Amino acid sequence: MSISIDKAGKIKGGFRRPENMAFFGGLLLGTLFFMLVYGYPTLDVTNVSYIINEGSDLPGFFIAWDGYRYADWSLGLGMFDTLTYPQAQSYALSDVVPWLGLLFKILSPVLPDNFQYAGIWGLICYAMQGGLGSLLVYKYARKVWVSIVCSIPFIISVPAMTKLFYHHSQGGQWVLMVALVYWVYSADREKSLKQEVISWALIGLLTVGVNIYAIPMVGMMFVGYAVMRILQDKKNFLKMICSVAAYLLAAVAFIALLGGFKSEFVQDESYFAEYIDRLYRCGANLNAFINPNGASVFLRTFAWAKDGQGEGFAYLGLGMLIALFAVLLLILYKTICRFSADSAETKDSLEISEIDKKLEIGMTVAFVLSIVASLGPVVSINDHILFEIPYPDFVIRFWCNFRSTGRMIWTAFYLLLVFIYRMLYSVRGKNNRTFVSAFLILCSLIQIVDLSRPIKSRHEWFNRYQELNTPIADDAWDYLGEHYDHMVVLPNSLVNRSNERYILAKIAVDHDITLNDYYLSRQNLTDQTDDYKKMFEAGEIADDTFYVIKWDEFDDFKDYELNWYGVDGYIVGTKEDITDYIYKDELPHDIDKEYEEYKPQSFIWDGVDYSAVFDPIFYYYSYSDEINVEHDDYEAIFDHFVQVGMKEAKRGNETFDPHMYKNFNADLAAGFGDNWSEYYKHYAVYGIYEGRRVF
Repeated sequence: MSISIDKAGKIKGGFRRPENMAFFGGLLLGTLFFMLVYGYPTLDVTNVSYIINEGSDLPGFFIAWDGYRYADWSLGLGMFDTLTYPQAQSYALSDVVPWLGLLFKILSPVLPDNFQYAGIWGLICYAMQGGLGSLLVYKYARKVWVSIVCSIPFIISVPAMTKLFYHHSQGGQWVLMVALVYWVYSADREKSLKQEVISWALIGLLTVGVNIYAIPMVGMMFVGYAVMRILQDKKNFLKMICSVAAYLLAAVAFIALLGGFKSEFVQDESYFAEYIDRLYRCGANLNAFINPNGASVFLRTFAWAKDGQGEGFAYLGLGMLIALFAVLLLILYKTICRFSADSAETKDSLEISEIDKKLEIGMTVAFVLSIVASLGPVVSINDHILFEIPYPDFVIRFWCNFRSTGRMIWTAFYLLLVFIYRMLYSVRGKNNRTFVSAFLILCSLIQIVDLSRPIKSRHEWFNRYQELNTPIADDAWDYLGEHYDHMVVLPNSLVNRSNERYILAKIAVDHDITLNDYYLSRQNLTDQTDDYKKMFEAGEIADDTFYVIKWDEFDDFKDYELNWYGVDGYIVGTKEDITDYIYKDELPHDIDKEYEEYKPQSFIWDGVDYSAVFDPIFYYYSYSDEINVEHDDYEAIFDHFVQVGMKEAKRGNETFDPHMYKNFNADLAAGFGDNWSEYYKHYAVYGIYEGRRVF
């Protein structure tokens, strides 16, 4: 790292040292971008509405943190059982940022009841992307103000922007840049064994403290770095062995501290079946760097061969694509000059230094590793599968633990950005370098314009206060939360259905009761329904537990000797008769049979079939307090959906959320704005067939 600390704990050279000025300038620019895009509402730690309303994976981050916050401390500092009772899991396997989660749990007694740090984490990420990006550019530009401006492509990096406030901890891609800064600033400096070991151990602790998934990504950076060091001097081999051991041991030690190896999930055949399927679907596409997926104002979207290849989304942005094209022209020009040069002096002037050669080799190794790892077993371009790589079964079973391997391309993404700056600034002559700086500043401005759609959509969603949007309104939940210790949802796969997993988990967390299952990145996939049915048949109904059944599953449970109650569209069962405390809504009997007998083949209005976005039973029980018709009058329910529901962006079924459809499809948001009916229509007519992202 270029920021040096003296023995007194002060920054060497103060802020006037160019590297320090570049870093802090980029830090401020990243902060400014965050405030302009996301604003103060996300930084208000008591504002949780925008998180719950987001409806994708961001609420999972918040509720997992909330469940961990109120759990008792254990020897595994990250272990909690509040959301997966009676099994304990490590919160490191959720989307919680481990370092911050641990810090705020310690501070929990002095924090407000509703406390979120999603905005704080977002600000840290934008600031660090700016500061570290500016340092990387300064290494080659050697001008502070140019470096700060040219940090923009790092600040609005598409992979980081896409994951932040979604798979929230994965927005911390600046940990890759920390390794990259260490690499490029160490390339021309000799490091002692002690320096290397301590540096990589700290990078390992930082990496796992941000997101476990980043361990192999930073690991690929290390492999490239080690190749460079060994090429510089074979005696560095021992240093690199010790350094990789320090990196891995530090990461493993912190995972163990968080209880990551104590989490109670079973890697059985159902686990491997699920994860191997993800491995084959969620690799990167060879068009990853040039496919904007709706993010670009200028370029069209290319197709993917698999529905999960969005995990390898690594669009460079038009500004950086133009800069990359200039790099390719420069390489071609230098190659022609090298072969056509008459004098040895001219040829020598075109050669790069030995240090740069070894740096290039190391970075090429890391880049290739990243691409190969990200593709997975399926190699494809656009919607064409070129071939599948027949990896051995043991490789597939190990590799599938990372599931969405497309994300591994992030290492290559940041290496490619550094390659662009390094190559363009390899030109000699003051005037030429001035021209390069002007060109890269222009590319940075083009980058902002090109990515203005996703930037604008994030600004519109996050940079405002929102009313909490939840179907939970019945006071019965308060009674249940106060008088029972456990909530059991059956089938437990229900908690993996869209927003319901968050709604029910939020009820549990808010009332300090446990939930039997929750969506984590690693969990047992076995359905518990049969076990509970056997218990019900034997009359083993717990006094301290209430059971939640989805309305469309009720026929399988209604004959058991429990007291059943309708609460906000769910069916709640208890051992004790609590009719005096809970209003007993009309319960759906034989609802599946009733629906199948009546259900029309389609729901058509104005020539459009809305079956893909509308389920009358879901809609009725979600908004029954607003729909003054009979529960089996599906035509009237559909009419309410068309006349009222679509205009107010109400959910028509489990799978389509108009807010998310707008959020993930910037091109539609630019055209439709808040005309919500158009989003339903577009998805029903085009989006479902285009594989547009809904969640």
